[in-house]
Amino acid sequence: MDIMRHISLAAAGLVLSTLVLSSCATTTDPGTPSRLTAAEIKSRVVLDRTTKFEIMELFGGPNEKRVNEDGSEAWFYERISQSSSGRNSFLFIFIAGASSGEAGSSARSFMMTMNFDPSGVLRKYAIRESQY
Repeated sequence: MDIMRHISLAAAGLVLSTLVLSSCATTTDPGTPSRLTAAEIKSRVVLDRTTKFEIMELFGGPNEKRVNEDGSEAWFYERISQSSSGRNSFLFIFIAGASSGEAGSSARSFMMTMNFDPSGVLRKYAIRESQY
């Protein structure tokens, strides 16, 4: 019976460790194209030449589109990603029933507005990035 108790405790420790490790993983919005950064946009987008179809191929569809009376369009992209990291003392949690550790998280916000003329050519764009 004593061996069964040790096996049960070891299994519970393994499950607890797995849960704690998975909570420390980095999370990112799965819909976020990896290329949607200010540097990538500046290297691939040319004002008065790049079309909305090329933008769609490069960065995917926008979160919102507005069509103006003259046929021009404004596209809005917004992406938010979060990451968290931490260090926990797994054995201390398991054996003593208490926790000790450090944890931190950060978030990145990316917003972009693209304005196209009625023929679908990019006339101007604006980018705003924040990290907190």
